Amino acid sequence: MKGEFTEIINKFPGWLDRLQKSESLPRNQLQKVPDQGVYVFYDEKDQPLYVGRSDRMRPRLLAHGRPSSGHESATFAFMLTKENLNLQETGITRSRRDLQMDKKFAKKYLEKKEEVSKMKVRVIEIIDPAEQALFEIYASLELETPYNVWENH
Repeated sequence: MKGEFTEIINKFPGWLDRLQKSESLPRNQLQKVPDQGVYVFYDEKDQPLYVGRSDRMRPRLLAHGRPSSGHESATFAFMLTKENLNLQETGITRSRRDLQMDKKFAKKYLEKKEEVSKMKVRVIEIIDPAEQALFEIYASLELETPYNVWENH
């Protein structure tokens, strides 16, 4: 077991290079994404915004932009909505569920899910859950994605 962590993290620069060089996919071309791995959402200027991971990649990517998705499924759009409405500190005084019941928030949240659904993604297959988790953080820090947060909630 000793040295396994170093062995894993030594893979990260190569994986990040492969991820950045992978095809940028729109929502309607996700049929061939791997089941397990790490993904990055990009804006229209090809700037990385958000890194995530999943063992059910295609359904997870679709959920981020599905109109019916809630805060557990469309977390990226939820963060974009909070930022747009200047509610970044929400969670202390109002729950996520309460926010979704607010008509102004719900309308903007629907708009942001639509926005996310139009973003392109890049993906890399990583099967091991520990490697996924560690690489998600590494990729987020290296790519300086503004919507990944690592605070406890």
